[in-house]
Amino acid sequence: MGSPDRLDALRPGDPPLLVDVPLAQVGESVRWHAAHQCLYYCDIHGQELRRYDPATGDHQSWTFDEPVGA
Repeated sequence: MGSPDRLDALRPGDPPLLVDVPLAQVGESVRWHAAHQCLYYCDIHGQELRRYDPATGDHQSWTFDEPVGA
């Protein structure tokens, strides 16, 4: 099986996909947003919601006053 060009094209049995994102204190709730073509995840102890755009390599984060999670 070849590597998919898009994360939403992954199928069961495909090889693991590694994504280089900034280190999180405790990362969880990873979700692929198909319409945005971006990866979202929470850093619970860092109190951040993070977004990674694989097309541009850009990283964004939003900081909250409390721990975040889903």
